Amino acid sequence: MSFAVFQGILDGTLLIFLAVLLAYVRVVRRQLRRLTREKSMVAVVRDDPEERMSVFRESLEKSVREMDALSREAVDRTDRLKVLLHDAQQWLEDLERLEKTEKARTSAPSDVGPASDPTPPSPRISKTSRESRPEPRTDIEKVLYLMEQGRTVSEIAQTLGRGEGEIELMLGLSRLSDGRSGSGR
Repeated sequence: MSFAVFQGILDGTLLIFLAVLLAYVRVVRRQLRRLTREKSMVAVVRDDPEERMSVFRESLEKSVREMDALSREAVDRTDRLKVLLHDAQQWLEDLERLEKTEKARTSAPSDVGPASDPTPPSPRISKTSRESRPEPRTDIEKVLYLMEQGRTVSEIAQTLGRGEGEIELMLGLSRLSDGRSGSGR
């Protein structure tokens, strides 16, 4: 399912939820007004009507405040969901862009040699482990290679000329794919 369709469905659902919530608030307020009128008529007949009316007004005002708070909370949550949806859409666009660049890199002949590789071998890794492991070709492989060397996200971003968010995204995708396939790196 396309993210735009998902977002449309979610936006529609949120709008329906808000419409139902507002209708509910209106109905409850109307009922409270009707009860206030009825109580005021009953209070006139009973003794000490002013005290009963003040108690009823307080409870009515409390109910109205609670409903207003619920309404504000619903609006706040809707706004937060919109922000989260926007972030998710940005991530999907980044993933699509990374996927396109990855496809372009794998389909194009690679003339990358050790001199142009931005990730020099670490002195911490022995020569035998470097020989048995192929050179990282994709950005994700380079990121994982640098992480295994003990570099931080900011160092990797600087080495590869990428943003820290992109590096974190690549690491997250790697962890996600490792979790699904069951293999560890």
